[in-house]
Amino acid sequence: MENSNGKLVCYKLFRKDASGNLHPLYIGAKDVVPIGVSLTAVVGPIAADGKHVRSKLGNLALRPGWHCCEVPYAGHIGKRQPSGELYQAKNTVWCEVEANGPDVTAEVREANPKTKCLKTLPNGFYWFQTNPNAKIRWLIAKEIKVIREISDDEVSALCRAHGVESQPRER
Repeated sequence: MENSNGKLVCYKLFRKDASGNLHPLYIGAKDVVPIGVSLTAVVGPIAADGKHVRSKLGNLALRPGWHCCEVPYAGHIGKRQPSGELYQAKNTVWCEVEANGPDVTAEVREANPKTKCLKTLPNGFYWFQTNPNAKIRWLIAKEIKVIREISDDEVSALCRAHGVESQPRER
């Protein structure tokens, strides 16, 4: 969805510290993410195999860029409860962000038909389906601007409007 500035609006999950600062979840987790500033992604530390990036979780697939989604829903991220259900961690918040740059999805898929992703920063942004069962498309962008934090009620309404139920929040 485009906003009034013609920029693509998407959503990103951040960790929020006790001081109210936003931080990426995994790559660059100590970095502070300001609101209202255009931010260019950096490639995280590459693992010895050259196919992964090192994170606080361990090695993750190398897909450099800001990972955002079309709806504030990440059914694979959260705190696992004894029941097995994933809850949104209480120290995380969804933010509305703008993805800057051109849509390069067609070029990425043509150049990488098997993986449909890049091992370098894109020159813009591209849509990426994490797996065939994913309910929401993800977007990987070279540059974003965080517009605002959105409330749990807004998250729920946006998810419902796209046919998914938002994750319950850890209490």
